Amino acid sequence: MLVYLLILLVNNSVNELTGIFSNKELYVCIGLSYLSMESLRLTIIYLNPLLKRFSFKQRTFIQSFFSLFISLVVDLRWRVCLLSVVEGFSVSLNELQIFFVIFGFTALLYNVLYFSNDYLFRRKHSVSRT
Repeated sequence: MLVYLLILLVNNSVNELTGIFSNKELYVCIGLSYLSMESLRLTIIYLNPLLKRFSFKQRTFIQSFFSLFISLVVDLRWRVCLLSVVEGFSVSLNELQIFFVIFGFTALLYNVLYFSNDYLFRRKHSVSRT
């Protein structure tokens, strides 16, 4: 829901929010956020065993790049399909750029949270062994 409100605020002013708020668009945005987060989670699950041989910095870069790419592809595919079916209009290039920035930032934030949790977990176990 916050992503949807952020999208509305980027395109409009605060005074116009009550007039343009749409339940259908909100549900589409919630569904797309769910799909985006699940694609991020699955990317991390499947890439983690493959990237064990790389250093932490290399793994961070590779995993962030792939998860960002997959999240944006999933978002683009479903956003264009769902908005054209549910709302009946096509998405402009400007709107796609805004969606990419918001969902790209969300994907990077998801990776930062994952790697900070991973780093703290490793640090905790290395301290407890000594």
